[in-house]
Amino acid sequence: MVQQQRTAAIDDPQQPKGLVYFYGLPAVGKSTLNREIAAVAAAEGIAVINANAGEYRRTHPEYSWLRTAEDFGKYPDVLDEISIKTLREGLDHTYATRGAAICTFDQTGTRKSSRDHAWNEVLRRDGLHMLVVDVHTSETREQLLRSFRDKVGNGDFKGMSVEEAVKDFSRRYDAYIQSATDYRDDQLFREHQFHHVRFDRYTGEIALGGVNGHGLLQDIVLQAIRNVDARYRIADEKTTDTRMAVGYPLPSVP
Repeated sequence: MVQQQRTAAIDDPQQPKGLVYFYGLPAVGKSTLNREIAAVAAAEGIAVINANAGEYRRTHPEYSWLRTAEDFGKYPDVLDEISIKTLREGLDHTYATRGAAICTFDQTGTRKSSRDHAWNEVLRRDGLHMLVVDVHTSETREQLLRSFRDKVGNGDFKGMSVEEAVKDFSRRYDAYIQSATDYRDDQLFREHQFHHVRFDRYTGEIALGGVNGHGLLQDIVLQAIRNVDARYRIADEKTTDTRMAVGYPLPSVP
C-alpha cells in the first residue's frame, strides 16, 4: 500500500518526474549503478531516460575533437556546455514521457561551474524530485586503475591496447582531480539542502543527507546500491576478502 501511494505521488501532475544526478570521478562505478537503477525502476513500472554526457560528446560531431586528457584539462568550458546540453535534453525527454519517469544524469559532476548550471536547471523545472548520488571509493589509485581495465575497449578507449588505455585514463583522472570540488560546498546546494546519498563502493557504506527527498526515488536508488554492492562483495570473495561485509548504516551527512 505504501509503495502504491509513493508511485502515485511521483506520477502526480504537480510533481511528476525524478532526477538522479551522479557525482564521482571516472571508474568509480557510476555507470554500473546507473544500469541497476534502471532495472529496479523498470520493476516498479517507471520509465528511465539515461542522459550520459560522455555519449553525448561522442555522438555529436561538433565535439569529436575533444578526446584527450589534455583537451579535458584545457577546455572545461566546453565540457560544461556538453554537460548542461545533456542534462536539458534528458530532462526534456523525461517530461515528455507519459507517467512516472526518472532521468539519470551520468557524468562526473566534479566541476563547480558545471554543477552551478545544473542546479539552476533543476530549480527552474516544475515538480522535479532530485537525488544526488555521490559514488566514490576508498580504494588506492593502483586499485582503481586495476578496476578501470574492465572499461578497456569501451567508449573513448575503443581501439587502444590495455597499456595505452590505462595511461590515457590516468591522465584524464589527474585532469578531473585538479578541477574537482565538493558539491556540498556549492552555495545553491547548501541553500536548498538538496537530497543526496553517498556510496563508497569499496566499503559498501551508505549515508543520506539533505531534505525534501522523494520516498520512492530514494527507495529505488538504495535498492540499486544494495544490489550492486552485493555483487561487488561476491566478486571480492572470489579474489581477496578486503571489503567490509557489513550492513547498510544510514548516518546523516552534513
